[in-house]
Amino acid sequence: MDSSWKLTAEGFSLLIDPWLVGAEIDGFAWFNKQWHVSPPIAPNQVQDYQAILISQPFSDHCHEETLALLQPVPIYNATNARKRLLKSIASKRLHNIVQNLNEWTTIGPYRLNVLPAPRQLKASFNGLLIAIQDCIVVYLPHGYKLSARQIACITNFPKRILISSFSSFRLPFFLGGTVNPGLKNSKTLAEQIQANYIFQTHDEDKEATGLVKKIATTSYPEQQLLKKTLEGRFVYLDMKQSSYIIE
Repeated sequence: MDSSWKLTAEGFSLLIDPWLVGAEIDGFAWFNKQWHVSPPIAPNQVQDYQAILISQPFSDHCHEETLALLQPVPIYNATNARKRLLKSIASKRLHNIVQNLNEWTTIGPYRLNVLPAPRQLKASFNGLLIAIQDCIVVYLPHGYKLSARQIACITNFPKRILISSFSSFRLPFFLGGTVNPGLKNSKTLAEQIQANYIFQTHDEDKEATGLVKKIATTSYPEQQLLKKTLEGRFVYLDMKQSSYIIE
């Protein structure tokens, strides 16, 4: 499902960036319209979750059609996604995730933080930190450039899980430039945070129409290359094995 996740700890489940029906459209369909190659899990088949996290304001992460079909649980969002969410979601359901490593947003057994879009990358994409006891999940669906302070915060946790894209997706600079920075960036992230487990996300080679499909330069690394490059820490999930338990 490209970059849709369900994370469960201590009997409390979060959905992250669910996009489970229909297409995603950036602005106008003539510009960019994409849809999943493999049919996703239907929203009514996703059970037992207590909250939803939205990391970005773009429709492949903040998918209103999917959210309308899910249970009306609280939605915890990066601040720049709130404006879009308010168009279809009641404000009482929306909660901004703190963007400050000195403070954390707490929900159930989790502590949440937003890594704001770094200025060094042309496209503006956030990251999420999800901490559970001595473990931290670092969710970077469009890659990232971590600061020394962010690295120190993450490596303070004994168990570190990286969820990142490994594909390269580039547009001309006037349309946003680099969307996914590729394998080199994610390998750097894995080394910087000394990740124990590495999962791939946002790398589905989706069906698409529109201008973006015609002008984007893309590459998708093979699974065997990722396994070799990431030295056994890479965990590959597909439609046959779509879940993984970390003790």
